[in-house]
Amino acid sequence: MSASGAFGPAPPGIDLSQNQNGQIFGAVITLMVIGTIAVIMRFIARRTPNSMSLAVDDYLIVAALVGHTFIL
Repeated sequence: MSASGAFGPAPPGIDLSQNQNGQIFGAVITLMVIGTIAVIMRFIARRTPNSMSLAVDDYLIVAALVGHTFIL
């Protein structure tokens, strides 16, 4: 059973009525983990000896990461 999308009929072999929640959640969780690791690595790099101290942008990036996590 093939549904029609908002931009016309679906390409052959694509079923628009199929549930794709697992694939969507997998992509979202993967990108959230990558983003969290990037923020952690930023803090590690900032806290090593002879490096810069924490600034306002460091705190804002944590606030954005936490805010984005709770929006989902």
